[in-house]
Amino acid sequence: MSDKTKKEQIADMALQMGTSKPVTAWIEQYRRAGSPMDLECLDIAYKAMVKDLSSGSRSDGTKRLRPSMIGNECWRAQAMSYYGAPQAEKEDWVAEKAKGGTLAHYWFQAEGMSAGWLVDIEVEVEIPKWRLKGALDGICKDGSVMELKTVSTEKYNGWRGQVAVEKMTEPVLSHVKQVHAYMHAVGESVASVIYLDRGEQRFREFRVRKDPALMRQMDSDVKDTLARIKDDRLPARLFGCEMLQEGWDPVEHDQSQVDKWLTAQRWCDYKSICKHADPKDWLT
Repeated sequence: MSDKTKKEQIADMALQMGTSKPVTAWIEQYRRAGSPMDLECLDIAYKAMVKDLSSGSRSDGTKRLRPSMIGNECWRAQAMSYYGAPQAEKEDWVAEKAKGGTLAHYWFQAEGMSAGWLVDIEVEVEIPKWRLKGALDGICKDGSVMELKTVSTEKYNGWRGQVAVEKMTEPVLSHVKQVHAYMHAVGESVASVIYLDRGEQRFREFRVRKDPALMRQMDSDVKDTLARIKDDRLPARLFGCEMLQEGWDPVEHDQSQVDKWLTAQRWCDYKSICKHADPKDWLT
């Protein structure tokens, strides 16, 4: 009888026959080999982190659209980022979580390069017609794009009514849109969105194929936002944000939807200025 676990056997078969989740198979293979870290790869990831942190805040989107925000349904927030509007100061616990995510990213990238399935990291991308600039997490050895999203163990398990990562049927739409921008920028048609549990190192991979219809929608939304920016007009507030900011009674709305609005507003960088925001305040 084989000493391999069922999961290991599945990973072997997947690599031999082809799989819809290649990164998963590559990682399982690497972990079975003892997760050997190549110090040169670790050095590459470390230098990328130093470059990133020393270059200033990557959240500064002045005069560009940020790939990490391209999937955000709030185009008003994207426009304010483009103008360089002041962002709300983050609470200490939020900043600490961000640090944990940053460290997990670079360690994961170092492991991916050590295993040989990740061939490049922090790849700078640009879509001139969208005025989009940024960097994607990695390029896999099959040419596909890799985007890593780190989450807490609580969130991975389904925190406060959210769907647990293991029970998700598809990646978050904003993340799908983000990798569509990356695929368009580098001329690829496939990407892997990976959700990593920072605490227990569990992960879930979703393979995303480029959708022409979604690309057309994104192109239209970006062009509309850029046209507004050109005319110094901000996109309208989202309905949920407007309702909360104006003090409307949410009793007629489903509580789960209201909770989503509250969560979105809580994490918004521009929540303190959104209601009365005026591009003239940031024009130089």
